[in-house]
Amino acid sequence: TAGVGGALIGVFSLTGISYVEGAGFALSSVPIGIPLFCALVAVIIARRLAAKFARVKKNTVICRIYAGQSHVEISGFFDSGNKVYLRGQPVSVIPQAVAEKLCDIAAVRDGVKIHTVAGSKIIKVFSADRLEIIDGEKTEIIKNVKIGVSPYAVKGAVLHGDLLEEFKCLKS
Repeated sequence: TAGVGGALIGVFSLTGISYVEGAGFALSSVPIGIPLFCALVAVIIARRLAAKFARVKKNTVICRIYAGQSHVEISGFFDSGNKVYLRGQPVSVIPQAVAEKLCDIAAVRDGVKIHTVAGSKIIKVFSADRLEIIDGEKTEIIKNVKIGVSPYAVKGAVLHGDLLEEFKCLKS
């Protein structure tokens, strides 16, 4: 906002449009679309620059999930709010499209009830042979993990908070 405001003041000053003290610039001789277009261009450029320089979050990791002869690689993050368990084992959640590459979702019989802001739902849960968590140069392997299939749109793996504790123990 400050950048756009400063740019508009600069443009009006350079074009010689008279400044009325207390009322700002007299815009009657300039069509309103011109400064609005300039503001839009400035916002688009600022958003692209912000996206270009945005760094990957430190809490994201790369996950390789192995089930039988199949495996997938997906980005993921540890969610301390994930309190989903199946028979005492923590359940991490992945998108349905990714889960379909690992197993036949229709054949999965285990399920667990989850509660989200979108409501409650029973999700299917299958066992994966192992989960590799890659954090930079370090790779840790956790065997026999429970994976839930998200019915909602998620961008990556939502790893259970208990796995973070295991991961930290493995790292030290």
